[in-house]
Amino acid sequence: MAIFVHATLSGVTADQYDALDRELRALPGDVFAGCLSRVCIATDSGVELFDLWESSQAVENFGATMLPVARRLGLPMPSGPPKTARTHHYRVPEVAQPCPPAGDRVITSAQPWVRSTTGAAPSINTAS
Repeated sequence: MAIFVHATLSGVTADQYDALDRELRALPGDVFAGCLSRVCIATDSGVELFDLWESSQAVENFGATMLPVARRLGLPMPSGPPKTARTHHYRVPEVAQPCPPAGDRVITSAQPWVRSTTGAAPSINTAS
């Protein structure tokens, strides 16, 4: 059963999140094994993560790898565990493109009506 995870990381900047992401991707193996979707939102007080994982075990495996790297980078640690919920239903498009970190760059998915933006509210892409 898929698990939805919502983590609020107060005091973590978008740059710090990007550094953590780079460090994790540089590790051997697939640190994000079992991650179906990840969205990071920068807020005035930190970042919020919204993840969808294949299983509780995948979440635990990721946390066991991610937390030591976050500590080593000096990121503020959350005051408690993230919120989690077993999903009733979810849909992940077959072809997904990662959104580039930071800036105003835009990646349009294989579906013309879906648009990922950074730094602006989403809008509908009418280009074919």
